Amino acid sequence: MSSDIFAKLLMTVWALWKNRNEKLWLAKSQSAVALSLGTMAWYESFLLHRYPNGRKTKGRAHQFWKAPTAGILKLNTDGTFLSSVDSGAVGGVLRNDQGGFVAAVMHQVSHVTAAVHIELVAIRAVAIQAIISEVPDMSIYSPLIEDIKVGARVFQDISFVHAPRSVNCVAHRLASHAFENEGFHEWFAPAPELILDAIMYDCNHCN
Repeated sequence: MSSDIFAKLLMTVWALWKNRNEKLWLAKSQSAVALSLGTMAWYESFLLHRYPNGRKTKGRAHQFWKAPTAGILKLNTDGTFLSSVDSGAVGGVLRNDQGGFVAAVMHQVSHVTAAVHIELVAIRAVAIQAIISEVPDMSIYSPLIEDIKVGARVFQDISFVHAPRSVNCVAHRLASHAFENEGFHEWFAPAPELILDAIMYDCNHCN
C-alpha cells in the first residue's frame, strides 16, 4: 500500500469515527458524500503541511498562487461534485495584491446531473476562451457564458485565466467544505479559520 493511499485510509477511518461520535452525542451526522469530500479536503490540507514547498511531480514543475498586479483584486473560484449525486458545491476567495484576504463564499448547488458532469470536465478547458471570445457561443452553456460577459462589462479592467489545482487550493477547499455545510456562506475580513493555513501557504510561496 502506497503512503498516499494509507494516508487517505487513515483520514477516512477518522472521518467515520468522528461522524459516529457526532451522531451518538450530538444527534447529527453527515452523508457519505459529505464525508468523502470532507476527507479529501483534509487530505489536501495534510499535503500542504507535509510538502510546504510543493510536491514534486515527474516532468512537471509545481506551480504556486500568484498575487495580482498592484491595485488589482484576484478572485479564485472552484466547483466540486460527484457523478453519483445530483448536487455540487462552489467556493470562491477574493484577495488583494498582497495576498491579503478580502472576502470568500461557498454554497451547495442543486440539480447537477451526470450529463453536466461530463460537460463540465470539457468546459474547464474551453470556458475561458469562450468567455473572452467575440464569437457567439452555440453550446448549451451559452446563456451562462453570456451572463458572465454581461456581468464583466461593469468592471473597468477584468480578465479570465484558467488555474490548475495547485494554485487554487483555497477555493477548492471552500467548495469541498460546502458539501458539509448547507446554505449560503460568505465572509469578509477576517478570513474564516478553515482556510487560514491555505491562505498563509499561498502568501509564503507567491511571487
